[in-house]
Amino acid sequence: MTTSKINDCFAKAVSGDLAAEKALFELLGERFRFITHHKIGWNQDADDVAQEALLVVSKNYRNLDVRHSFAAWAVKVLSNRILEFHDSNRRRMQREVAEEENENLSGAVVEPKDSHLKLDLIRCFRKLLSINRQYGRILNLRAQGNSTEEICGKLGISRNNLYISLHRARTILAECLQGRSINK
Repeated sequence: MTTSKINDCFAKAVSGDLAAEKALFELLGERFRFITHHKIGWNQDADDVAQEALLVVSKNYRNLDVRHSFAAWAVKVLSNRILEFHDSNRRRMQREVAEEENENLSGAVVEPKDSHLKLDLIRCFRKLLSINRQYGRILNLRAQGNSTEEICGKLGISRNNLYISLHRARTILAECLQGRSINK
């Protein structure tokens, strides 16, 4: 029902009906807020994403060549904004986690009493980082006491990927400590 109302208001607004234009953006605003609150949550970010999408629609709707449904096009604009929001948040969180881990990377190795073992651990950990930096990040987060869910969330990986990476990292460290050469 709302989709047909939006499309009807669009047709009238494009022809110059100001009341229809006002009704169009009221309907779109309601629909956009509902969708963003569902996809992002009941917070200011959701309202901001809805407003950004409404702004894009308001700038472009008069010059639009609509063949099917204006409402579908408008919701697609909103969907793209929601995806951009989630992508930018994911990238920001990964960047923050990486920066935090880089600061804590030296503290990831437990202090052994044997100084030779300590040097071997550091050497092997550096080899591990040269093979796959994410292995080091995972071991570091685990050593800091993060849960599986926290590590998966911070790195954006699945539980299975985490378990496989942990196994590979531990195997590489064990082989290095036993004096075997590590192949990339």
